[in-house]
Amino acid sequence: MNTQKTDNRLFGLKMAVKATLFSAPFLISACGDGGGGEVSEVLGLGQSSKPVPTEGLSQELSPRELEIKADVRAATVQINTIGDSVLPKGLTSVDIQKRGSGTGFFIDDTGYIVTNNHVVTGAGQLSVGVKDIYIPYPVELVGVAECEDLAVLRTTMANSGFDALRWSDVDPEINMRVGASGFPSDVNNSVTGGSVYTFTTGTINTDVRLNNTPWASTVIFDHSARTAPGNSGGPVVDLDTGDVLGVHYAGNGSRFQAISSSEAKRIVNDIMLGNDVLSIGISAEVVFKYTDKNGNAGLAFLEDIPDGTNREPFGVWVNGLQAGGKAKRIGIQAGDIITAIGGVKLQFDQSDDPNIRRAKSTLGQYCGVLRSNNPNKGTVLDIEIYRPKAGGVTCTGEINGQRLGLKQDTAVSCPSLPPVTNDETNSPVNGDTNSPADDHSDHSAETVVIPGTLCCADYQPDDGDFGGRYMDMYTIYATSSGEVTIEMHSQSIDSYLLIGLMNPDGETVDDVFYDDDSGAGLNARVTFNKQRGREYTILATSGGPEETGAYELRFSGFSNSELPGGHGLRAASTGMSTDVLLQKMEIELAK
Repeated sequence: MNTQKTDNRLFGLKMAVKATLFSAPFLISACGDGGGGEVSEVLGLGQSSKPVPTEGLSQELSPRELEIKADVRAATVQINTIGDSVLPKGLTSVDIQKRGSGTGFFIDDTGYIVTNNHVVTGAGQLSVGVKDIYIPYPVELVGVAECEDLAVLRTTMANSGFDALRWSDVDPEINMRVGASGFPSDVNNSVTGGSVYTFTTGTINTDVRLNNTPWASTVIFDHSARTAPGNSGGPVVDLDTGDVLGVHYAGNGSRFQAISSSEAKRIVNDIMLGNDVLSIGISAEVVFKYTDKNGNAGLAFLEDIPDGTNREPFGVWVNGLQAGGKAKRIGIQAGDIITAIGGVKLQFDQSDDPNIRRAKSTLGQYCGVLRSNNPNKGTVLDIEIYRPKAGGVTCTGEINGQRLGLKQDTAVSCPSLPPVTNDETNSPVNGDTNSPADDHSDHSAETVVIPGTLCCADYQPDDGDFGGRYMDMYTIYATSSGEVTIEMHSQSIDSYLLIGLMNPDGETVDDVFYDDDSGAGLNARVTFNKQRGREYTILATSGGPEETGAYELRFSGFSNSELPGGHGLRAASTGMSTDVLLQKMEIELAK
C-alpha cells in the first residue's frame, strides 16, 4: 500500500514538473530549407533573463506580417487522436491502436475547428491543444467531406470567444505571399518530446486545379511554405490580410499543397449546418495489389510497396469509419476494400484506358461516382467490398439501402471472421474465391509483432489486484487448434500478460493464462493450446501501478486471420467491459 502511495506521489510530482515545463513559451527564428522563412515556438524551463533575439524575425517578416503571425498562432490548434487502425499485412489485415496528431484552426469564435478528414475520421478519442491553455480540450466531430479531405470539429466545452480566422474574400493566385501554420512532426521539443509550433512563409506557385491523390480528390494549389506530416489540416494564410487561402493537406518535400479556400469555405459552411458533403462516412485510401520478385503477392498503400514490384489498384481501403455514418450503418468495417460503387469497378482491369488507370490509382474514380450520385441527398448506391480479415469474402449492399450480405447469397450477412473450412479439402464451405492471389495459405509461420503503448489515456482500474495499472485489451478468435505463444516485450515497463478464455455464453471466463517475467528480462511470455472456435481476450498491462511506455506483443503460431481483431475497451463478441472482464479474471485466478 505504501509503495502505491509513493508511486502516486511521484507520478503527481512528474505531472507538476511537466506543467512547469509547459508554462513559459518563447520565440526563436530559423530559416527553413526548401521553403520560406520559419518562425518556431518552443517550450523552455522558465522566462529567459536575456531578451529573445529578433534580428532574424525582422528579416523574414514585416511588422504587419508579425501581427498576422501572432493572430494565426492564437487560432491554430494541435489535434490529438487515439483510435484503432486496420492496416494491410500480406493478403490480410492487422489491427493496431494508433495515436496520431494533426493541425486545425478555429473558423469562428464559438469553437468550430477546420481540419483534414484523414486526421480525424476513425478516431475514438479527439482532443485539441489551444494556445496558453494547458488542459486539452475535448472535441466532437461535426461532419466530413471525405473526397475533399475536410472535416469540422467543435469543442464540447461551454466556451466562446476563441480567437478565430476568416476565409479570404479573394481566390488564391500565383505569386501571393502565404504563411503555413501548424505542428509538424519533424520539429520536436528536446525537453518534452512534443511537436513544436511553426509558421513558415512562401508564395503560391500554381493555378488552382482539381487534384487526385490516393486519399483525396479536391481543388488545390501549390505553394513553397515548408510543411511536414503533422501540418495536415493547418491554415495557409494570405500574408497581406491574415485571411485563410487554403487548408494544408499534402507535400512531397519540395512542393506543398493546400485545399483552396474557393471550395473549402463553401464545404465547411455546409458541414457547420449539419451536413456531410460527398461522404459515406469513411477515411479512404487506394490500396494496391503487388507481386514481388519472388512471386509473393500482397496488399499495400502506394508508399509501402516494395521497390521493383508490379502493382495495380485493387480498390479503396477503409482506414476508419465515422460513428453513425452511412458506411457503418450498412456493416462496412475498417479494413474493408471497396471494389465497386454505383456499378463502377474500382479495381484494375486490362481493358482500362490510361485515364481510367490513373483515376483508379487515386480517389478520382470513387469520388467521380459520388459527385454524380450524391449519397448525402439520399441516392441509393450499390456497393461491393472485399474483406481480407474474413478470409477474402466479397459482399454487396447499398449505401442508403440494404446491409451488406455475401455476394453469392445476399440473405447471408457479410461475415467478420474467416469462413469455416472443410477439414478434408481445406476449401471454403461458404466464401468467395475472388482472392488477390491464388493458393495463398493463411497460416503465419513467422512471429508477428504488434506495437502498443501504455499511457494515461488507457483503462486504469482504481482498486483490486491490478489497481493503478494501465491496460490495453485485444481480442482473438481461434479458427484452428494448436499450441501458440504470446509475448509482451518492453524496455520501459515490467510487462504483464493476462489472457482469458471466454465462455460462449458471454457471461463468464472459463480459464485464465497469465505471466509476469517468464520472458527474457522483465518480458512476459504465455504458451497455451488454443481451441478452435473459441474467443480469447488479452489484457496487456504492467507489473506495477502508473508504469507507462511502449511495448510489443509478439504472436507465434497464429494464422494471419486470427491476429487481434480489436483493441479497445470491450471484448469483441461479448461486449464485456474491461472492468467487468478484469473482475471475472481475478475471480478465476483466485480459485
